[in-house]
Amino acid sequence: MVVQLLNHATTRTYLVLVFVVLFATDAADLLFYFSFWPVLLIWVVILISFVLAFFSLVLLLAWLEQRKISIRPYRATLFLASTLPAIALGEGLSFLLSAGNNPFEILPRGAFFMLLAEIFGTIYFTMLLPQLLRDLPPFPQEQPKDPLPAEPEVVPEQDLPAPTLDEPPAQERFILIGAEPIALSRLRVIEAREHHVHVSLEDESLMLRARMSDILAQTQAGDGVQTHRSWWVSAQAAQALGRDGNKHVLHISDGRQIPVARTRLGDVKHWMQSQRDSDALEDS
Repeated sequence: MVVQLLNHATTRTYLVLVFVVLFATDAADLLFYFSFWPVLLIWVVILISFVLAFFSLVLLLAWLEQRKISIRPYRATLFLASTLPAIALGEGLSFLLSAGNNPFEILPRGAFFMLLAEIFGTIYFTMLLPQLLRDLPPFPQEQPKDPLPAEPEVVPEQDLPAPTLDEPPAQERFILIGAEPIALSRLRVIEAREHHVHVSLEDESLMLRARMSDILAQTQAGDGVQTHRSWWVSAQAAQALGRDGNKHVLHISDGRQIPVARTRLGDVKHWMQSQRDSDALEDS
């Protein structure tokens, strides 16, 4: 996924725009010490080192997740950890190219550049990334590998079944919640809580910093239904509509009752009927 995002035209265009803004504003006062080309080189090194550091951390977290080591830092923490080496590299390069005239200062400029990284990163994650994830092809789901090939079964010629076309293997879809890619098949319920969302998965619960609107922008109608301004239920979890006193609720697979807003009751009923019709069509 990381390689696909970096190769996407929108990501490349955005990085170029960020570079132009940084170079044009000369926030580090490099043009005071250098001519055009050294300043261009320094900013290229800073931007490339930040991007490589950030996505390397994302890949490291994904690798740890595969080995059941769950570390879920805030996105701002990732920006901080990626900005520091980029600043150090840029300061060191400018110090060497200026023969010591441009002092090596990380702390005075560090806070400013970390703020810039947070601003540019938030724009990318909240405004551009949801659309990019919809454009990217789904990720292939890993298929279990047999340790040894099975022995072919000998069947009498008259009992051989008619040839059938093999169906392509199912492909997993992922959505990004905060900075966390999560498989749709694991999602059960999402509840918005101020600046965070509480995500119920098939085997665990997460509290992530994200907006409900950014999450729902990555879903399709058959993935689930938004029952309330603060609630979304996946198709795997939704079971039946019911009532709790004067309020409508949606019963889900873990026994909970999710509130259904009056303004969304018609949409939820229509969605439930569509799910039943789809299931009946598959069974027929």
